Formats: sequence, C-alpha cells, structure tokens
Amino acid sequence: MWYARCFPIRRGKLRVINAFWRAAVGDQGTLRLADLAHDGLKMRCDLSEMLQRQFYFFGTYFLEEDILRCWEAAAKGAKVILDVGANAGIYSLAALAIQPHATVHAFEPTAEIAARLRATAMLNGLDHLNVHEAAVLNKNGQAALKRFRGELGDNEGMNFISRDLGDSGTECVKTVCVDQFCQDHSINQISIL
Repeated sequence: MWYARCFPIRRGKLRVINAFWRAAVGDQGTLRLADLAHDGLKMRCDLSEMLQRQFYFFGTYFLEEDILRCWEAAAKGAKVILDVGANAGIYSLAALAIQPHATVHAFEPTAEIAARLRATAMLNGLDHLNVHEAAVLNKNGQAALKRFRGELGDNEGMNFISRDLGDSGTECVKTVCVDQFCQDHSINQISIL
C-alpha cells in the first residue's frame, strides 16, 4: 500500500501491483475495504478485479488520476451531475467529495456493478448519489449488454451496449434518453456530464 500511494515514480507502478498483489495479501482472502483518495470515502473491493485493485492500492482509478483532477475542478459549484457509464462510480464519488450537496445521477447497466455502487453510496451515507441501472442511449427502451472482461479476464468494467437484441441469450438492459430523463426528473440544467 505504501509503495502504491507514496513511491514517487509512476512508470511501471501498476504493473508491479498487478504482479505482486497476491503475495501482498497472502492467505487473507481478496475482499477488502478501500480508503479512497476522495475525501476519505470508502469502497468494498475484490482484489481479484483489476479496477477494484486500483481503488484499494492507489485510493483511486490510477490510470485516470489526471482526468479525475479535472473532473473534481469542474465539480466545484455543480448542482446536477450525470455520470454516464459509471462503473464503480469513482467519478461520482470524486464529484461528491468536492461538492457534497450536488445531486449525482450515475448510470450503470451491469446489474452487479450497479448494486456495488449502491452499496458504496450506502456505506458512505451519500443520499445525493442516485444509481440508475440503465444504459444511456438516444431513446428509452432496451439494448443488449455485451459482457467483456478484457484480455486477462479480470477487468469487469469493459462491458458495452449494442442495439442488436437478436442474439439468443442476449442480456437485455433498460436504456434511457438523457433529454427524457431530465424532463421526468425536472432537471433544467446539467452541471457536468
């Protein structure tokens, strides 16, 4: 943990963590509670999942730290934030760490990922974080969720949506249109999307 968060050289740091995390945790299992770098928020993590491993060891999404800093700067003074394709919700959490009274609508179509984000919101008492188990498209309806876990099979956040519902065994998910969503929720202005 100290190496991941404090060692000043970034180059290769994620590869080192990915190579040695099993040795670091030993036989204590893979489930942990992460202390995030975003205002002391917490998240339950399964270290066998690449993205969750980054949250645990680095306290944030290591590969997007610079983008997250820009997002946090944009969140100052924000009232309504839409996090589309929220995944674990690190952008939602970062925004609420900066602007705790903003209303965040996080859209994540993968059921188990959305459930974990809801659990994270509950764990941190984030009443302003609304998790919607839906994909955002140009119209309300349904789409096919295509699951993809990356080349190594440990990156759950790479799922994507397809309009083609024709495959047998297709996992259908709800879709929402941002315009209709805003109308339905009396949202006149979005601060950050």
